[in-house]
Amino acid sequence: MRLGTPYENWCDSLSASTDRPVMFPRIMHAYPNPALDAIHLSIPVPGGLATLYDGLGRLMQQNLLPEGIYAPSIDVTNLLPGIYTVIWTRGEMRESCQFVKVAARR
Repeated sequence: MRLGTPYENWCDSLSASTDRPVMFPRIMHAYPNPALDAIHLSIPVPGGLATLYDGLGRLMQQNLLPEGIYAPSIDVTNLLPGIYTVIWTRGEMRESCQFVKVAARR
C-alpha cells in the first residue's frame, strides 16, 4: 500500500444538489476554555437554544438564549469537571463545540 501526499485525497471542487444551504466552516466557539463558572458562546445569530451534554452524552442543561446578544453567557457552576458538548440550535441552524469544565482551586 502506497501512502500519497497529504493532498492526494482532497477534492479540488465540491458541488451539491440540495435546496438547503451548505454551511462552512464551524462558526460557534465556547470561551473561556477551560471554564470555571461560566462560558460565553460566540454564535452567528442571537437567540436560540443551547443544550449541554456531558462526555457520556447525557443531557445536563438547556438554556434559552436571549435575543440581541451574540456572545451569551451560560452558567456552568453546577457542572462537574469534565468535557462537555454544547449544541446551539435556532430554526434549521445548528452548531456544536466542546469545552472543558475545571474544578475550583481550594
